Amino acid sequence: MIGHRRGSLRIQYTILIAGILAAVIAALWVINATQLERYAIMRKQRQIKEEISQIQTCADDNFSSESLEALEREIRNSNIDTVIVDHLSDTPYLVYASSLNQAERLSAMQLLFESTEEDEELDEVEVYERTDDYLICRGFNKRMKNDEIECIGYLGEDILYFMSTPLEGIQDSVALSSRFLIYLGLFAIAAGGLVMYLAAGQLTRPIEEMAEISGQAAELTFDRRYEGKENNEIGILGENINLMSDNLSRAIRELREANAQLERDLREKEKVDEMRRLFLSNVSHELKTPIALIQGYAEGLTEGVADDPESAAFYCEVIQDEARKMNQIVRRLLSLDEIESGEMKIEKEVFNVTELIHAVTDSMKVMTAEKDCDWHLMMPEEVFVDADEFMIESVVSNYLSNACHYVSNPGTITVRVLERRGRAIISVHNTGNPIPESELEHIWDKFYKVDKARTRSYGGSGIGLSIVKAVITAHGTRCGVRNRDGGVEFWFELDAVSHETLRQNEGSVYSYME
Repeated sequence: MIGHRRGSLRIQYTILIAGILAAVIAALWVINATQLERYAIMRKQRQIKEEISQIQTCADDNFSSESLEALEREIRNSNIDTVIVDHLSDTPYLVYASSLNQAERLSAMQLLFESTEEDEELDEVEVYERTDDYLICRGFNKRMKNDEIECIGYLGEDILYFMSTPLEGIQDSVALSSRFLIYLGLFAIAAGGLVMYLAAGQLTRPIEEMAEISGQAAELTFDRRYEGKENNEIGILGENINLMSDNLSRAIRELREANAQLERDLREKEKVDEMRRLFLSNVSHELKTPIALIQGYAEGLTEGVADDPESAAFYCEVIQDEARKMNQIVRRLLSLDEIESGEMKIEKEVFNVTELIHAVTDSMKVMTAEKDCDWHLMMPEEVFVDADEFMIESVVSNYLSNACHYVSNPGTITVRVLERRGRAIISVHNTGNPIPESELEHIWDKFYKVDKARTRSYGGSGIGLSIVKAVITAHGTRCGVRNRDGGVEFWFELDAVSHETLRQNEGSVYSYME
């Protein structure tokens, strides 16, 4: 669109200037053709009047040679033929004549001057000016066959003068001037148009550049800027366009950021709503079974179904066991909420994680007593970490508890501790069925269970791994799970503390390790 209109302003300026020049030349031509001849005639009339004054001077000087020479110079300059006749005596005599060819017109003009307005002679001429002393008119010289401006008059009662100048020269001058003006006008229009076209390029180039910049801005592209340095309105316009582009770019960027944040907030809200819905559904599901069992066995006791002490004791044991499970679910949910909300503060301290693992594995061996299961502990004697020991114990207990419940029979549970790049990596591997790949990313979700029937059989709630994820995230490290070596391996990382660091801090916060 912009490319299609490029140069239009330049052409419009050129046409405008050429049109103005043409209009001016045309107006000058019309004025020249209609008014130049009239102006020339008026100028000749003034010259005739000036010669009348000069003749009066000569008459006052009795037509001395000096005064006649001055008159002759005036006549030559004005190109007005002049005849002066003295009527002082009964026989008129010629005082001065610049051209004897005009003497024959003297009698006719004298009769014309002495005629009245009612005489028909005046109808044949165009009178320019008539006074008591002279008559200026337009006449026709039959011998020369051309129009003339003629003047006849008296100085007092004795001196008669007659002046004439041809109109043909004036008319030729007017025609020549008009023709020359046409040629000059055509040249002026062409030259002016060319000059304006070139000059308009300098004027319109920054405007075209700003038009392209504004076009890109309309497409929300603000990379290009106007670099002109004109110290005029165009420069101000360029600066304003740059300022507008900067403001629009910033506003659109902020709007996009706000829109992106709004989308993230909406997605987060949807996620939270979905999590809330799933949470309520899972809590209801988890609590439904123990509540139903407690209600059923309590009604049985009330109705006397357990009529012997042994049955009553069994009913009470079931009620206690289900209440314990409900209490465990509620406590774990409260702990998870405190960790995720940040209410439970992490109290880091340096401790030997291998010692903690030994303590937890010793307590877990009772759970695997009925299974043909071997324990492999592959770790150094001392690996010091900087973490919350109580929380890390719950993580290790959860990993080992899951391994004990899901290990194959016979099977092996392997615990490894490695130090690498300032991190202690703790992993728990148990042989047994792998977790489906599609389930791996979901096992950290609240109440998520891969094998729901088996989880229920040993009292699992699906909250333990969610707590693990929250604890490790609160420590700023990572945890994960993978299928490997015919089983499943869970792992997590902690910040390791080197022995050199321990020695540097010996006697301070780590003195309890001595």
